[in-house]
Amino acid sequence: MLDVCLLGTSGMLPLPGRWLTSLMTRYNGSNLMIDCGEGTQVAVKEKGWSFKPIDVICFTHYHADHISGLPGLLLTMGNAERTEPLTLIGPKGLVRVVNALRVIAPERVFYEGEASFLEFNTIEGIIGLYPKHIPMTVVVAPGVLKIREDGGDKEAALHSGFAEILGDSVTILAESVEWPDEIDIHRAEEAKIRAERRIHDNSQDIDRAELALKRAMLRLEMTKKV
Repeated sequence: MLDVCLLGTSGMLPLPGRWLTSLMTRYNGSNLMIDCGEGTQVAVKEKGWSFKPIDVICFTHYHADHISGLPGLLLTMGNAERTEPLTLIGPKGLVRVVNALRVIAPERVFYEGEASFLEFNTIEGIIGLYPKHIPMTVVVAPGVLKIREDGGDKEAALHSGFAEILGDSVTILAESVEWPDEIDIHRAEEAKIRAERRIHDNSQDIDRAELALKRAMLRLEMTKKV
């Protein structure tokens, strides 16, 4: 049976109980989303549906009320350590639009320079990049970011986001990324203890607790490299 859900039907301005444009279908274990306006994640949760089975997101056009929910949705998928591939389909200009969305609320430029090799985790596994790599956009999962320069290798803790790969350039929009000497070991240890306690107590939000534990463990692992 085909299920169709209008997640949002408002235009330009989200309203109480009526989010911006988005539609989701379910058929035979697969989900397809059409447009992803502001509030899409909230609407999915309200309907009791899941982000995990989404295989494809299609865009009818690139007005803000049809695409503004995409960065948050991709970050949520990355935080959940999704391992299945996700396909984005839209009119001409999709790569340019996704690239533009990555500048939303930037904290800082973490690294900018020339590297001969990059390696980091994605929801589909570890990816290694050399110059002239085929263009693609991937969802980043928590793990170690390795940067190889002429002077040697650098490593950092990378926590979710997405990356655009365009031949000789790679742009990563990360929820958080830290050099080993920037990590507060005491905060990481406290976060580990809190997460373990929530898991032990069978917290209702067990997935979030497990993710918090993985992040804390990654940070603690990176501090050993200082």
